[in-house]
Amino acid sequence: MLNDTMTNLPLTRSIPKIELHAHLIGSVSPATYVELGRRYGAEFESEDPERLYAYHSMPSFLAIYERISSFIRTPEDWSEVIYRSLREEHEASNLRYRETFITPTAGTTLPYADQIAGLADGIDRARADFGVDARLIPSIYRNQGGGVGLELVRTVLEHPHPYVVGIGMDGDENLGPAPDFEAAYRLAREGGLKTTAHAGERNGSREVRHALDVLGVDRIDHGYGIVYDHGLVREAKDRGIHFATTWLSSISHYAPKREENPLSDMLALGLDLSISTDDRSMALSTLMADLETVADAFALSDATLVRQNSAGLEAAWMPEELRDRIREELNDALIDARAQRYDE
Repeated sequence: MLNDTMTNLPLTRSIPKIELHAHLIGSVSPATYVELGRRYGAEFESEDPERLYAYHSMPSFLAIYERISSFIRTPEDWSEVIYRSLREEHEASNLRYRETFITPTAGTTLPYADQIAGLADGIDRARADFGVDARLIPSIYRNQGGGVGLELVRTVLEHPHPYVVGIGMDGDENLGPAPDFEAAYRLAREGGLKTTAHAGERNGSREVRHALDVLGVDRIDHGYGIVYDHGLVREAKDRGIHFATTWLSSISHYAPKREENPLSDMLALGLDLSISTDDRSMALSTLMADLETVADAFALSDATLVRQNSAGLEAAWMPEELRDRIREELNDALIDARAQRYDE
């Protein structure tokens, strides 16, 4: 029996963490952001992290996101950025595996294949140095429209790489409704790529329905709006859809209180979900800090947080041999944590 004491999370802290919803650009630390910017002649009014990453709306958030991207210009830059982000989350939260969103068409001019080569190098170095693994999900930038999205999928398929496991879609839902990207998603599925999409983040259940029925996704990112359509909830459960949610997004668009936040409802409804950081550096947070905060806000048990981590492992688009290895590591960590608890 797992420990059910709220906010006392010894098992959650001890286990290797799985993260399915983390944007690489949003995981660039303030120090790395400034270092990269100065490398390319940029000036900053302040190095205070709260000022560097100050935003008040989706457009202002995306403006910072695009500026960070503009300073990652070489394969070596991409390698260093992902290496540092994996190291920092491993040290802060015992991260073991992350599926990282990259947005190849936003803010950078480096060819896609060169981006992937740099990122793969950074992942290889992180695995060798810290035992952290990662895979990549190129993400369509909604704001640029369906044509750009379709061309991105073509590019991904023309340059296959074992670390690229699927296609996603991010950006502003208000500027890019899901049906505009039907052709891009059809091509991705035909090419053997897994698919996910940011949907239902702040506009009710419609985009979730479109993502499932029009885009035919395998997973949903965020998806909070589904709680307003109980029929869709039942359908998602029947289809085994996993929701890669984040605390940051849920409190950006809804109140952090349990009674007013749809992420709490998703947990109560028994949807298959995991909790990630989204943009951990731009939120000045970590995965473990987010899990502790959501546990306190929603009165979640240690057992619940361990289960969502395992759900993320089972929903990950990783090789089966890697999943088996991490599952064994997770079980060993739980056994060790229980033994330590009983010895105290």
